Amino acid sequence: MWNVGLVGAGYISGQHLQGWGKQQNARVVALCDLDPQKLHERGEEFGIPKHARYTDIDDMLASADIDIVDISTQPSTHLMLVRKAATANKHIMCQKPLAPTYAEAEEIVEIARNAGVRLMVTENWRWLATMQNVKKIMQSGQLGVPFYAKYSTLNYFTPKISPEKQIAQPYFREMPQLVMYEMGTHWFDIWRYLFGEPNRVTAEMQRISPYIKGEDVGTVLLGHDNFHGLMEKSWASRRSFGKPHTEHLFIETDRNSLILFGDGTVNLLDEHGETKLNGPLKTMSDDSFYKLQAHFLTCLDTGCAFQTDGEDNLKTLRLVFAAYESAKRGETIKIK
Repeated sequence: MWNVGLVGAGYISGQHLQGWGKQQNARVVALCDLDPQKLHERGEEFGIPKHARYTDIDDMLASADIDIVDISTQPSTHLMLVRKAATANKHIMCQKPLAPTYAEAEEIVEIARNAGVRLMVTENWRWLATMQNVKKIMQSGQLGVPFYAKYSTLNYFTPKISPEKQIAQPYFREMPQLVMYEMGTHWFDIWRYLFGEPNRVTAEMQRISPYIKGEDVGTVLLGHDNFHGLMEKSWASRRSFGKPHTEHLFIETDRNSLILFGDGTVNLLDEHGETKLNGPLKTMSDDSFYKLQAHFLTCLDTGCAFQTDGEDNLKTLRLVFAAYESAKRGETIKIK
């Protein structure tokens, strides 16, 4: 049985705790947060005893019997928390984005490597049922060789978060880099998961909502040797009125085309017509946390590499920061 100490009792911690609660070979035995109110509310919600709730990470590491530290705090805290967990010889899951800068992310990876502890980034988007299904279809041989793709994510969120409205993550309003950083790590990871490593990035970004400091619209052109595609990302799109956060994917190949609809339905098109490969899928992100944690535990047990270990996540962050550099300079950025 793996004992887990969760650091951070904010918005995303609920999904972490729900996932851990379903694992057969792990349990959360300690919870830590600087805010006593958040700490005790989450502790009561998930049945974590009062004696196992900590407001200081050092106290938790010294007192609690844990093997794993699950970090679900904001990126600016990750370097400090990873250093403390690694020094205490604990394996680490760390919430995305891994760090505010690429250099800091490299330092985090190096700290874990030098300490000899396992580090995986909580990159749960690739564990969504919709994306797992597309990956399975691509691996099945049903698709031809891709030459173009469009990955679209639409939400109408930022124009509605005026200061008087309460939102789950109010710090979004102050982030200087928003949609392509906070969610871009998910999207670039999915792109790499499905299509491999691009070698050039061209991006445009805009701020539409007056209630934020960062951007809420971004368009990124990604180039590979014999393939290219477009990521269209918006938190200010009226096309999503009355709908939840939705994602669509379109893949053109040399012999057919795949369409992933927002509800998870996948259709395949060729010169003979259109075939439905599957109907709607459950797309709740809660289940993706459970699957990601199960993968983490399996790899701890077997010694296999994590799909999204620190070194892998550096490749994702390289694309994220290249997109910002491209938008700032108005140039295509080559990925070394």
